[in-house]
Amino acid sequence: MKREDRPEDGDIRGFFDAEANRYGREDSGAGLLQTRIRAAAAAALEGVPGPVFEVGCGNGMLLELLSPSADAGLYGADFSDRMLAGVRGRLGRPPPLVQARAQELPVRDASLGAVACVNTIYNLPDAASLAIVLREFLRVLRRGGLVVFEIRNRRDPLTRFLFHRGRSAQHPLWMHDPAETRELLGGLGFQVERAVPVLIPWERLAPAVLFAARRT
Repeated sequence: MKREDRPEDGDIRGFFDAEANRYGREDSGAGLLQTRIRAAAAAALEGVPGPVFEVGCGNGMLLELLSPSADAGLYGADFSDRMLAGVRGRLGRPPPLVQARAQELPVRDASLGAVACVNTIYNLPDAASLAIVLREFLRVLRRGGLVVFEIRNRRDPLTRFLFHRGRSAQHPLWMHDPAETRELLGGLGFQVERAVPVLIPWERLAPAVLFAARRT
């Protein structure tokens, strides 16, 4: 299934379409930080009742980790159809896939046990944009369902430096604040179960923080 593009989405979609051929290399999607984030997300989702829906699945690196334990159903969505083609190449027999925006998931209300979204939130420029996506996750999750996602940490000075150096007009890269994210989750109706600093055990200096929160 393919979703219609919006004009403002063109640059980001074009960037990831262009990245698709090399995504999964250490310099594109499979570096140490991205790999650790996926491992932390897979651990947080272990034993969670499904269905599990990954938003921003890229070429299927997290889906590959989740596949062996996804008895109740596993699904993937990405903005880029070329990334989705990469899932098919990686997994051979992939779970059902859909091209979709995180803000508009083609999923029924209260139908999912878990939503995962990793190495993706840095495409959202501010807390208001993140709130729109989290409201959509809230809509599709059953009561008690789990959302697992990570933010790149705006409090970490090294991350700020690297993002400033690496951003471009086509792919600007955005950071978020862990405390603001906790407050946002609580205000929307999620209960934060854990917030895991990635790579460095101190949240203030961690380049990323992984959240696991339940719909109340």
